[in-house]
Amino acid sequence: MFVKRWNVVLLLAVVLGITAFTGGCSKKPKMARVTGTVTLDGQPLKYGAVFFSPESGPYQPRGTIQPDGTFEMMTQDWKGAPLGEYKVFINCFESQDPNFKQDPNKEPVRGKNMIPKKYNDAEKSGLTISVKKGMEPVTFELTKK
Repeated sequence: MFVKRWNVVLLLAVVLGITAFTGGCSKKPKMARVTGTVTLDGQPLKYGAVFFSPESGPYQPRGTIQPDGTFEMMTQDWKGAPLGEYKVFINCFESQDPNFKQDPNKEPVRGKNMIPKKYNDAEKSGLTISVKKGMEPVTFELTKK
């Protein structure tokens, strides 16, 4: 009888522990839909990724740049970005081009950086965004200068 009660108590403790652990990890922050376009010298950037580096908070939203230069931000599995202030950086390497062929016999490579290096660094890009409810699409205009 004692062993059966102990097993029930142990099982209950495990279930409560898992619930407590996962409950804190899955809480969705207040979000806003963020869409936009990335251009380089007035032309749509055809591939790459947009990243929001938070001034505070644990989440780093990311958006994949489509062939027409548009993107939509995602945070983990959620559409959008948590409300707040962000520094923005953008990556655009040859390997992100859907037509880029990696050599399967070699280590994967990023390939050539297709935009000025400063845009790859949140501290140097000069790009910022304030994410708020009801945002209009944004445009990040990059230049080769």
